[in-house]
Amino acid sequence: MEPFNIALIGCGTVGAGVVKLLTHERERLTARAGRPLALKRIVIKWRNEFMPDLKAEGYTRCTIEIEPQGDVMKLSVTHEAEKQGANKFIDAVSGGWPQILASLKSLLETGKALPRTDRLPEK
Repeated sequence: MEPFNIALIGCGTVGAGVVKLLTHERERLTARAGRPLALKRIVIKWRNEFMPDLKAEGYTRCTIEIEPQGDVMKLSVTHEAEKQGANKFIDAVSGGWPQILASLKSLLETGKALPRTDRLPEK
């Protein structure tokens, strides 16, 4: 049965609550909707609040998409600035995304995150 695809805009209190509801009440929601609900996309808007030079770069938007690809799931992360042109914040986080995604893969496969991705960076 084809699922209803769902997208979230933001992962604050409401967005996180929706994710919990979709996770913990999956059977009840499926029965009520008549088919499964699938979280396909999450869009988060934020800026760096801790470093003044990065905060000045403005807001960025991160889109996380999950979709089936054969027998596996494809995870895509697109992180972009709202302003056109070079962006110091995007440059700063671009090197971190591969580490975070590798750590997520490790966590899902082994139950353990990779070292240094399970805590905030030290100043």
